[in-house]
Amino acid sequence: MVDAPIRIKFMSKTQPDQVEGLWRPLLPTGTDQIGACRFSFDPNDRDYDFLVAYEDLSPLPGSSKVLRREPLACAPINTMLLTTEPASIRIDGPRYLRQFGHVWTHKHPSLVHHPRQIRETPPLRFFYGRNLAGGAHLTIPENPPEKSADLSAMSSTKAMAHTVHARRLAFFSELKVELGEMLNLFGRGIQPVDDKAEAMATYRYHIAVENHVEPGHFTEKLTDCFVAGCLPFYFGDPDYAKIFPSDALIPIDIFDVPATAQIIRDAIATDQFQSRQNALMEARATTLDRFNTLRAVADRVEKVYDEHTNRGGVIHGRHAFRKAHPLKAAQDALFVARSRRKSHAHPLQSVIEE
Repeated sequence: MVDAPIRIKFMSKTQPDQVEGLWRPLLPTGTDQIGACRFSFDPNDRDYDFLVAYEDLSPLPGSSKVLRREPLACAPINTMLLTTEPASIRIDGPRYLRQFGHVWTHKHPSLVHHPRQIRETPPLRFFYGRNLAGGAHLTIPENPPEKSADLSAMSSTKAMAHTVHARRLAFFSELKVELGEMLNLFGRGIQPVDDKAEAMATYRYHIAVENHVEPGHFTEKLTDCFVAGCLPFYFGDPDYAKIFPSDALIPIDIFDVPATAQIIRDAIATDQFQSRQNALMEARATTLDRFNTLRAVADRVEKVYDEHTNRGGVIHGRHAFRKAHPLKAAQDALFVARSRRKSHAHPLQSVIEE
């Protein structure tokens, strides 16, 4: 156990001037510290014991590509990459991943090839309270907001064929016909909002549809519901009950719209929101404890931090890695191509390709 706080430099694939405002609302008010860990969001900080990259290093100012090169001020073993995208969206090559001491991802080990993979659902940044229009981000309240309306959903006009996006768009279009004014639909290209809180805070029920379906994989689409205090109608992780109370959501099938519409009508008519309050409160507590990104990172870093290893080394962002190591990047590209061919034959992908 270390005597002084473990200083964590936390980076994410966000413009450097926005990182502080994005992540600080997840810290306890008035402090940089959680447990034995103290957080810094300054991409130029050189005084740290542990480096955490959420999806990637921070880009250089004004650049959308991550060309940053980070000479480490800590030991290479004291670095961690959190990668939350499913395999249907992104697979990283082993040579890029081995820059990091630890890799936290739910992807199957056959797709990761790292000796210290933390194979758990990574804690995603809540989108509830995250202002996508450049405004201030909300601090998550201790209690969920008061409710005055019934049913909402978030969607968009994205229709990517290799994920559930296309079916999700068709599902919401068909469901809107079935439910009419009962369903208030939000999202880019439909009814835009700056913050998901606008589409969830006052609603008792929310429809959440994952873009990728695999046991153990869920995203902020589910946890945002719990933060907002909504009862989700959920299509996604079939193993959700291993983490959350089974009554904290109502499963639906986006491939059977009439049946889903009836499930929704029946739930609202019998006031399932009220009768499941205990399960919802437990799910919210679990979310704020285990899936607040910074709390989860602090807990994990305390367990893996090695204070006795020499400092040094360099980590490159994804684009910087390709420029610095073209041969390794080419080998990684070959690994990714082979992995994608295998994943398309994987039974867990069947729902995506249907």
